[in-house]
Parts: sequence; structure tokens; C-alpha cells
Amino acid sequence: MDFESVIIYLSVFLTSLLCMWLGQNQINAVGTAVYNKRQKKFFGIFFFSVALLLPILLAGVRDTSVGNDINGYVLPNFEFAQNDSLNFSSFYRRMPVKTELLYAALLYIFGKMDNLFLFFTVIETLALVPIFIVLFQMRKQISISLGMAMYYFFFFNFGLSATRQIISMSLLFLAYFYLDKREYKKVIALSVIAFLFHSSVAIIIAIYFVVNWILKSRHKKIILSMVIIFMLLFFMNYEEWAEYLARLVRLVNPRYAYYIRHYLLLYTGFVQDNIPMTYALCQTVLVLIVAFFLFLTNKTEVRDRQLLFFVLLGEYFILFNGVFYESQRIAYYLNMFLLLYVPNIFKCFKNNFLNKFIVSICLIAVAMFYWLYDIMYIGSYATERFLFR
Repeated sequence: MDFESVIIYLSVFLTSLLCMWLGQNQINAVGTAVYNKRQKKFFGIFFFSVALLLPILLAGVRDTSVGNDINGYVLPNFEFAQNDSLNFSSFYRRMPVKTELLYAALLYIFGKMDNLFLFFTVIETLALVPIFIVLFQMRKQISISLGMAMYYFFFFNFGLSATRQIISMSLLFLAYFYLDKREYKKVIALSVIAFLFHSSVAIIIAIYFVVNWILKSRHKKIILSMVIIFMLLFFMNYEEWAEYLARLVRLVNPRYAYYIRHYLLLYTGFVQDNIPMTYALCQTVLVLIVAFFLFLTNKTEVRDRQLLFFVLLGEYFILFNGVFYESQRIAYYLNMFLLLYVPNIFKCFKNNFLNKFIVSICLIAVAMFYWLYDIMYIGSYATERFLFR
């Protein structure tokens, strides 16, 4: 483990979380304050700005060796874009490594500028801001800093590598927030933009609609039972059904159809080593803790059950990685709902600051354990050694 890198990451994460907490306190106080409302609002905006700027700048100044995928599809396309004779149409047709349209546009623009710093900062901004918007809009019900802690320790390093998918995940996270509010124009716009950053989002959109239909059905208990039985049978008989799945998935995402066939040749049967056990166990512990307190205090609402269902479905896809290697990427979309589900625990403690503080520390410690072991020790995503460019 590179302790210098651990200190760099933690310094940014913890300072950002502190600023998030201070910002939320100032903004929440605006509604009840008799005096200094403008001052509280100013300091709230200031603390939130600092909290967002720190991880964005950290992502911007990193070396190109930080992240598996940077040398895979970022640098080859970035360097290719610097060819003076290329317009965007020619660049997009002849890209060394094909990407989705909007991501290709960013590569082209910043490649022409020869500015990796701006490219990385814009990518991180597009990843962070949608998440912050959702948490900020729900600031009266949840803790913004606790939700952001889940993001930093479970998804930040992943985003330093999978720069396309992290944007798509964040935009879809925001789209689901607007879906809950029935603002369908925003949902459609955000879903289309997310698709133009990473086409895998089409699979998740299909899953979202199926899940929402199930949860709103009058016969949801029967349907859920049937779905669970089907999922178990599918898990156990994946190899026999994989070709049919590939044909179905090809309708919405040809790339995943290729992955299904490709990994079927590489792996036979259930491969336990392909399951990120630390990731699965830590998230399961978090879910159990929050679910226990919500049910114990009878604070569970319909939205909490929806969030729990999505997170548990994400856990299923994590385990499914044992038979289909790429399913973990699908799980990440669903596991993003941890950012809303975990902070829900604050409903159980009303205004007791000490209890909230202790519970927050315990929950963050679980997430940090995953981050320290899997990201910084094992070296997932090749981001464990942070180097400045």
C-alpha cells in the first residue's frame, strides 16, 4: 500500500466531507434564521463550492498512469485528436478506440487544445455535480456528507478509470430523481445524454422501468416471488441460457452481447475469484445496518423500499459476476442508490447530534475499509498509486 497516496486521497475526501457538512448546516439554517440569512447562504455556497472543487482538482492533476482505462481509450484518442487535418466528423469515424458520441466530442475538443487537465476536470465535474444536485435537493431528509462519503469510498477511484461510465451513472442517478418527481422531460433528456456517454445505460433504463412496474403493481408480491425464482434459476443455468440473453441484449447494446459470448469462452461455470467479495460484503453490511434501524424505528417509506430493492439487485449482479464477468459494471449503476439509502438512517435519530455522529462514523468506517483494502491495497482500477502529472 502506498501510504503517501492514501494520505493524498484521504486529505481531499475528509476535507471535502467536512465542507459538505458545514455547507449543509449553513444552508439548512437559512430557513430558520432571523438574522444573517444572506451570510449563512453565502457561507453555505462557499463551503459546498470548496467541497466540490477539491476532488475535481484532484482528478484534474492526476498522472495518466492513474486508472486502467486511461491508456485504453483516453490517450490514444486524445493524441489522435491533435492531428491538425481532422475535423470532428473525420475524428469520430477514424477514432483508434471507438467511444460514444459525447465522450468523443470531449476528447476531440480538449485534444485539440492539448489540455488533459481541463479534460479530466470536466469529466469529474460531470460525474460529481449530478450526484450533488440530488443530495442537495434532499438535504432536509438526508445527510449530504454521508451520501458523498459513500461516493468517495465506493465510486471515486472507479471513476478515475472508467471515465465514460461514471458520467453515465451520475446522469442516470439524477434522471431517476426527476422520475420520482414525474419531471419526464428532464428524465428523457438526461437518459439520452447518459446513453451518449456510455451505451450500457440502455440496459439499466430497461431494468429501471421493469422494477418500477413491479413495485407499483397490485400483485407485486406474486410478481416479485416469480422474479426471484427466475433470477436464481438464471444464475444456476447461465451457460445454457447465455446465447438467448446475448440475442436479447443485442437489441439495446451490441457491445454487451459481444461480452456475453466472449467471456463464455474464457470462463467455465462459476468463478468465485471474479466476485469482488470485499465490495459485496461491505455494501451488504451497510444495507443491513440501515435496514435494521429503519424497520426498528418504523421509519420505512415506499421510497426506502424502492432504494433497497435497487441496491439488493445491484448485489445480485455483483454475485452474477461469478458467471458473467461484465455484470459488475451493471451493478455499479444500481449500487449508486446507496448514496441515498445509507443517509436515510438519519430519520431514525431525529435531532440527536451525538447519535448521528456515531452512526455516521461507523457507516463511513465500513466504506473506508473497502476502499483501503480493495482500492488502495489490492489495487483495483490501478488508482492505488496517485501521481501528479
